Amino acid sequence: MMMSMMTRRPLRTLLLLTTTLALLAPSTLDAQRGGGAGAKPTAGPATVEFVATTADGQLVTDLTADQITLRVGNRDRVVSALVRFDNTATPASSLPAPFGTNNITDGGRTFLIIVDEESLRPGLEDVVRNAVTDVEKTLSPADRLALFTIPRGTTSLPPTTDRAAFAAALARIQGRQKATMTASDRRCHTRDTLNSVQSLLQGAATTSGVTPVLFFTTGMVGAAAGSGSGGATDCTVQTSDFQKMGPAADQARAQLYVLRAEQTGDRTTSEGLDNLTGVTGGRLLYVAGTEGGAMNRVITETSGYYIATFQAEANERTGASERLDLRTSQADVTLNTRATVAIPRGVAAVTPESMLRELTVHRQFGLRVVGIPSRHEGDPVNDMKVFALAQTVDPSVKLAAASAALYDPLGKLVSPWTALPAELQRPLLAAAIPVPSGTYRLRMAAVDTTGRAATADYELNV
Repeated sequence: MMMSMMTRRPLRTLLLLTTTLALLAPSTLDAQRGGGAGAKPTAGPATVEFVATTADGQLVTDLTADQITLRVGNRDRVVSALVRFDNTATPASSLPAPFGTNNITDGGRTFLIIVDEESLRPGLEDVVRNAVTDVEKTLSPADRLALFTIPRGTTSLPPTTDRAAFAAALARIQGRQKATMTASDRRCHTRDTLNSVQSLLQGAATTSGVTPVLFFTTGMVGAAAGSGSGGATDCTVQTSDFQKMGPAADQARAQLYVLRAEQTGDRTTSEGLDNLTGVTGGRLLYVAGTEGGAMNRVITETSGYYIATFQAEANERTGASERLDLRTSQADVTLNTRATVAIPRGVAAVTPESMLRELTVHRQFGLRVVGIPSRHEGDPVNDMKVFALAQTVDPSVKLAAASAALYDPLGKLVSPWTALPAELQRPLLAAAIPVPSGTYRLRMAAVDTTGRAATADYELNV
């Protein structure tokens, strides 16, 4: 049976956004709350995301962990768990969810759209607008769209679900390519563009899920030793300018599409795009003249993905990017992911109790929780009780530990609960937690037998 390689590497290989970049990554602060720099690294699970497609471009939805071969940092890894997430848009409901969940797709995705205006000749902006609109109309109302024009930042729209605001920002993009560009102009443009994309990817850093990134351009020059005259107004494009894009893509968990708005036939401006996709694992697609083919591919491939879990040793938890190779034994299936993966810096071992003391949402497996209030007769202080019910989304997940707690509106932990070993064997966790009347946030935290962590939150009036 043929094995299909997931990672493609064609070649080896500041924009003032300080305020808006912080809005791209709401989970970054949460991640920092989970453990300080002085925490002792421990062995534990790490993850890598990927998309699986057939030869005709359709998503593969039936992969199993034993069909995956994973190599990270030149070491073979065992895939201990494989979870698939479906991002297919569903009709919006005005009713609140009947339970709390940590499902990434329930909170919507963030699409990062980057337009290299200075590579577009005037008139090409309509090609970009039409391509973006093709994707936008397939999204859920909960999905967020961010739009940044580079390298001068004429338009900067942080992630929003406001489609009118996004349409207004999209209407402002313009082709700003110079009528004549010298070799030095192209090198400076490439350098400035790479710096801008790097900054945006770093600002989109996330600890879970994937970030679809749509980068529209017509080309960049490649790295060339000794390029430029060395003068004050000249630029040099070095291999390191491209190599830094890999770790930036890892921080954002980027699903990168380099979308060429016009195929010029100039090999010089293609080399930089090959370098960029090579170090990030991104896809290079041609928008113009494809009759929607490129954008249909983007729509399909961003509608679902897998997360594979493997164990990382304590000394590997440095935050550095490591070479990634991923294959499958399923015939005629291609796996697509980044060229590298960053194993997060080590922190103290995660336990249900520690997850009750932080705000981070843990999503290494799916978890649902609901709280049902009831009277608590005979207790003058805690006149009510909350029946907390929780279950894993995947019934095959086996729990090793679980805890729950209620928090008042000031965030004070009011009443904790810890599951007994016998309770962990049941398909539905159930806890009765006495509390005074009031408004609360219920959090359920659990760790499975492979060391993966999950939390789910639910707000209720008691």
